[in-house]
Amino acid sequence: MLRGALAASVTPLRDSGAELDPEPFPALLDFFAAAGLDGILALGTTGEGIALTVAERRRAQAYHRGMRDMAAFETAQADLGVKEATLREEIARAALASAEEGVRLLTSRYENHLGRMVDLLDAQTALDVARAARIRAGNDVRRSRAQRLYASGGLLSFAAPEEYGKEKIR
Repeated sequence: MLRGALAASVTPLRDSGAELDPEPFPALLDFFAAAGLDGILALGTTGEGIALTVAERRRAQAYHRGMRDMAAFETAQADLGVKEATLREEIARAALASAEEGVRLLTSRYENHLGRMVDLLDAQTALDVARAARIRAGNDVRRSRAQRLYASGGLLSFAAPEEYGKEKIR
């Protein structure tokens, strides 16, 4: 059973309708995905599907299937990007904690005349680098989450207002 929002897609043709035009397929499917549709009725509703040969209909089906598979791949790739960025953020947090502990220990040694100022300055520099890496890792996590939302078609829920007139935008 079909569920969700569907649209009848136009069929990109060339040579006065003699054959399929494969170039517009990606942009057309991106347009429907950005509109938040759950599916499309390929080959339209004005008879162009019937007018095509069986081979052309199969080619159109292959284009649609290829685009669907590419979208699934991009979503899976974006999900892996989120996992990787999250791990990098955890590593950056641990490195920051280690650098903070290093500064604390060297500060204590310096105050007790057991350490050199150069060592303390080196530790402070390492702490600053660790702080910057932690911020960069946090930003990478946010960026990868946004890429996952974009790849899965969910970014529109952030960009669109909660209500538009009386209907809610999905």
